[in-house]
Amino acid sequence: MMKIYCQPNGGISFIPDIQDLGDLKIFGCSTPADYNDGAVLYNSTPNAPTVIVQEIEIFHPDFVFIETFSPLMVAGLQRVRTIYKRPIVGFWGDCVTNAHTLNVLARAGRYCDLLLVVDKPAELALRAKGVNAEFTLQPAAGSIYKYEPDAKKIYDLVMAGNPYTPQRKTNATQRVELARLFSKRPGFAVFGREDWFKYGIDTKGWVNEYKLAKIYNQTKIVLSCDYIIDRLYFTSVRTYNVMCCGAFLLIRKFLGIEDLFVNKKHLVWYETNEEAEMLVDYYLAHEEERQEIAHAGMEYVHQKALKHDLFSMWMSRVYNSQCKQLSAVTRMGDSFWLMGNYAKSSLLQLVQSCIVKYLRRKIG
Repeated sequence: MMKIYCQPNGGISFIPDIQDLGDLKIFGCSTPADYNDGAVLYNSTPNAPTVIVQEIEIFHPDFVFIETFSPLMVAGLQRVRTIYKRPIVGFWGDCVTNAHTLNVLARAGRYCDLLLVVDKPAELALRAKGVNAEFTLQPAAGSIYKYEPDAKKIYDLVMAGNPYTPQRKTNATQRVELARLFSKRPGFAVFGREDWFKYGIDTKGWVNEYKLAKIYNQTKIVLSCDYIIDRLYFTSVRTYNVMCCGAFLLIRKFLGIEDLFVNKKHLVWYETNEEAEMLVDYYLAHEEERQEIAHAGMEYVHQKALKHDLFSMWMSRVYNSQCKQLSAVTRMGDSFWLMGNYAKSSLLQLVQSCIVKYLRRKIG
């Protein structure tokens, strides 16, 4: 049986979907059952770079899968590569938004045989830096998001997610206005944090992934409006999880969507909130057409984006990366960069400590 070492990074990890693929060891855990899915262990573990080296040295895995990318992980992978010569695959499941993140990914990524990203510009930028980066669809959690054919439709229309600050997210305003537009309708529900209240929108609150999967099965139309729509091929994992449940998805058109899906075959997209309103009315009135699209979308996602199948493919590849023979100059450059990061972090902690002490003295 193949031995797999995984280092998860919060959210719903790959763990529930891959436990049958081999003998599994999770960073910081004695057994897979000890891992609380969603926990971020690496960055909160004292001396994490030493711990990951020790665990890999003892476990002797055939395959290593990394989800956390930070200066701490660069330090860990540097040391791991001195003892481990088998495949290391990394997965970065978010949109790269600043130069610092891209720099960390580039430094950590060159110690990986393959770095998977869900953002096409990130793939191109990382490849230009010599990283073996590859674009992938957002993997769907098929172990959680399953189709329930006998589920009763309780909601006409559901939005799931949270509002975001318009200054920081390119499409945050449309997302809020869309929820406000439909909030007056019966049969509409928003599931997300209480932040919605400040926009005058009621929310049924945050629910966990398992309850969310049930809600998608109980909904006629799931309405999605990503807060970022101008990054090529970038969309929320919600897109694939909704479709995985066999739910009909009405989604805000994002850059490159035509290359990933067929409109009115796998899902339906809109550009303006007025268009969304018209499409909601149409597909609520045309149940058979709505169900046909939802079913085709589910089959498509099951073929293209299930975590179990994607992970199995990544694990079974033959790798021949140059990362195992990185030059001494490259390693030295990363070491100096790490020392600079640690120095800045220590200085920041010192400044914060001095400020706290000063304020305490002033307050008395």
